[in-house]
Amino acid sequence: WPTGLRGTRDAANDFMGILYYDETWARKVLFELYSGQLVNGWLPRQVPSVVGSRKVDVRKYSDSGAFLMEFLHEYIRHTGDMSALNEEIGFFDSEEKTTLLDHLLRSIEHYLLPENIGEHGLCKIYNGDWLDALNNAGLKGRGESVMVTCQLAMSLKDTANLLRYLGKEEDRANRYEQKAEDLLAGVLNAYNGEFFNGAFTDEGRWVFSDCDEDGEKRPYGPSNYYALCSGAAKGKEET
Repeated sequence: WPTGLRGTRDAANDFMGILYYDETWARKVLFELYSGQLVNGWLPRQVPSVVGSRKVDVRKYSDSGAFLMEFLHEYIRHTGDMSALNEEIGFFDSEEKTTLLDHLLRSIEHYLLPENIGEHGLCKIYNGDWLDALNNAGLKGRGESVMVTCQLAMSLKDTANLLRYLGKEEDRANRYEQKAEDLLAGVLNAYNGEFFNGAFTDEGRWVFSDCDEDGEKRPYGPSNYYALCSGAAKGKEET
């Protein structure tokens, strides 16, 4: 790319599709994306498109890790390539190398830090999530993302199942399942009686809601799609 950077979210999206045509290429990109991860578990919005480059996009977007976890789980489901989880990968900010499974767990634990969960029990949005227009919703650290919360809940359940399949860390698997339920309960705070709002802002307002600041009603597709996919929407919320 002209910038020398590859979008973590965009590449994860693209290669979830390419996976069904070229598993080898998808595996390669999966590892390249995780090699841009920081030791603390955070995934930058953009990582180097050339391995070894020392440039990342440090804007604090909240969705990169969520999309990359989806890609990882889809790769494992489709290929059955459990050996990938034992392959060692480096970090952007360290010479340390750990397994792909460890990279996944670090990402999850970063999302679950108390400081990254907002007042409604949702993941904080910070600079933004999938919808680029929400890039100012959480700069002050209060805003929350409905979509990322649903994505994380899905990955928590997938990772719990994966750990059990591997015969590893039953306590962690149980904790992840409980955390997923806690997050999904928080998502219900975004339900306005008709659909799920898109995000909560630093100013204490729900946007893409039944009554935005200008009085308009704006249903936002992705937060509602993921509410269905994650199981947050049940009963009246589902219909």
